[in-house]
Amino acid sequence: MDENVALRVKQIRKALHMTQVEFANGIGLGQSSIGMIERSLQPISSQGVKALCAVYGVNEDWLLYGKGDMFIKDNALLKRLSRQYALKDDEVELLATFLELPEQTRRSVIDFGHAFIQKLLENRQVTKDELAFDAETARLHKMLDEQRQLEKEASAASSATTYEKQA
Repeated sequence: MDENVALRVKQIRKALHMTQVEFANGIGLGQSSIGMIERSLQPISSQGVKALCAVYGVNEDWLLYGKGDMFIKDNALLKRLSRQYALKDDEVELLATFLELPEQTRRSVIDFGHAFIQKLLENRQVTKDELAFDAETARLHKMLDEQRQLEKEASAASSATTYEKQA
């Protein structure tokens, strides 16, 4: 195998801030295979090249021949997401930056996001409970007002009847 290809496989993995295990798992290989490929002890198969390029967005010409940029600069997915969800430029930039982070850092961001959302939901639940309490209180006040109105009407009717009898 071309030693330059082996070196470029390692450069890709390092650029992605991945361990051999993480990198290998992403393309369906074992860590030992990646280690052997990186040391030029085993050639990468054409299927491995296709998987590596597809999964990690690598420019196949760069991998095999050193031509062009390491990664394909195709933002078609981000553009599609931007249109589909009406994302603003800063939101697209945030997604692009997130996707460029090492896997472990992305995992930390996701864990933080889950904890943050859980706190928001807990606070939101309190608000829902408060709203439910306020709605129940309003309903009871309305019932009391209606009861008072009925009592006033009954009292007025009773007074009118008493007045008629006296007349």
